[in-house]
Amino acid sequence: MAETTENQPEGPAFAKQEQPEGSVFVKRGQPVLISPAQCRAARAWLNWKQAELAQKSGVGLSALKDFEAGNRRTQNSIRAQLQETFEAARVRFFSPHTITVPTREGPLWENSLSRFRPTAEALGLTDDGRRVVLDNGPATWLKIGPLEEANFHRYGTSIKTEILSKNLLSLLPMIFYIGDADFLLSNDGFGYSRTPPRNTFITDTVTFIFENGTLWSINTQILKEVGTIPLIPSDLVKAFTNFTALLDRYLEVPLPLRWQIGMEQLKGRRLLMLNSTGQFAQYGRECNVERVVSEGLYERGDGPYASLRPFFAEILARCGLDPVQDMKGYDTNI
Repeated sequence: MAETTENQPEGPAFAKQEQPEGSVFVKRGQPVLISPAQCRAARAWLNWKQAELAQKSGVGLSALKDFEAGNRRTQNSIRAQLQETFEAARVRFFSPHTITVPTREGPLWENSLSRFRPTAEALGLTDDGRRVVLDNGPATWLKIGPLEEANFHRYGTSIKTEILSKNLLSLLPMIFYIGDADFLLSNDGFGYSRTPPRNTFITDTVTFIFENGTLWSINTQILKEVGTIPLIPSDLVKAFTNFTALLDRYLEVPLPLRWQIGMEQLKGRRLLMLNSTGQFAQYGRECNVERVVSEGLYERGDGPYASLRPFFAEILARCGLDPVQDMKGYDTNI
């Protein structure tokens, strides 16, 4: 891979009106007014009852109920009041469908964020009975699942049976994956891991789907080996697209879906990006934070790149780059 400290790439790949401000990606100019679906999703995320939102926002309870039910055309002033109330709680709205929400702990997301098993605990067993654990290197991860675990009761049979019977294994990609894979099985789900080197039991890449409907893909190899921060949106966008399709279209998990994406141990690393000749090169300053994490809610019709864009923008900003100017060569329509 070519490396250079010369001129940074030119040309916007993000909408010009959008830029990172602090740690939150915000839209400048004409605001996006909240939709009924966004209102319901944001309220569920914050665990607010309708009466609580009405009290916080100053909107009448009956008007709020009508708005969320889509029963009548709601005045923009009321929508703005609701949106301002959510934004005060750090929820952001980017389109009629897409929102991002602050990171918080919850029943589906472990405190460690990047892993679903403690260090040295087996991910599962292979078909031939081998115990496999995940390498302790810096993780890049993507997980997507139902907003509330209690909502997922679509099937009486197991997730594994549904996926195998419908031949849906192609919808379980592993991010930044190269090499052979092993099937893994445990008492709480199943998945695939990159086959460990000969005579070892430590893998660096895994994708796992739990019986509660949560998908989790982790790669500990790429940050460990390259020593930089490789910005490869296509792999993450592909995984996001396939994961949401599997949960929504095939397993019929209730929407909205909750998603989280992150990278850790970034401090002191520089970005590795495509230059104008299609080669990888280093850009920007050394990253000034240890980890970057973005979360959001997915509704049907949301674009995967638009959903993940705040994450890519945050990494660029943390490495001293301008997301508006420094993404030339990246396809924003994927």
